Amino acid sequence: MNVPTSAPIIKIALKGGPSAGKTTILPRVIFELNNHGYLVVSTPEAATMLIANNIGPWNLGVVGFHEKIAHMQLAQETFFLSAAKALQHKYPERRKKICVILCDRGFLDIAAYLPPRYASKLLRGILKRVGMTVEQALANYAAAIHVVTAALGAEESYTLGNNPTRMEDINQAREIDARIIEAWSGHPDHPIIGNVNPSGQKISFEKKTELVISEVFRIVRKAEGVIA
Repeated sequence: MNVPTSAPIIKIALKGGPSAGKTTILPRVIFELNNHGYLVVSTPEAATMLIANNIGPWNLGVVGFHEKIAHMQLAQETFFLSAAKALQHKYPERRKKICVILCDRGFLDIAAYLPPRYASKLLRGILKRVGMTVEQALANYAAAIHVVTAALGAEESYTLGNNPTRMEDINQAREIDARIIEAWSGHPDHPIIGNVNPSGQKISFEKKTELVISEVFRIVRKAEGVIA
């Protein structure tokens, strides 16, 4: 059997509602992947970068702003794919292992912030203008891991203090969380990591983090099985 020069590069979208814990969890995931010998890069959240630089729905309008998010998402994923390939070239001893691009959100998140009645139509129009369909956007990721907002099951931990660009109250956070899940419902590998276990008991944030890490390794090993 011919062994490829470099193993595949896969993209995993890490997403969730406000105050889900993505910002804290992401570095842990990166650390664990690095610790197991995988090459890993991550893309920053496009919306946060734009809002922090005075580009938002208040001056571009809701649709215009989210179209800019889509363009930035595409540019970032293209750039980091190039960076991942450069890493494979620089570290030949690790190129036989899957290279992972962790995306802080993905294209489909946009739908959760568009007017609900027209969200599907608007999303398709936005994606068309960046050169893709909804189906292509879904296929762009090996998996989409959803981290549930603290507003559902861990209300006492709900905070926006770690992200000054966010302003949702608990009820709004719950609604956005549900809409993000719905937007990604067409993805075949879409694990949802909540704040309670199957018995309804609250889990610690550390346990939540461990569950996300476990899902990432499952996805990576699944990809390894495809090329084995």
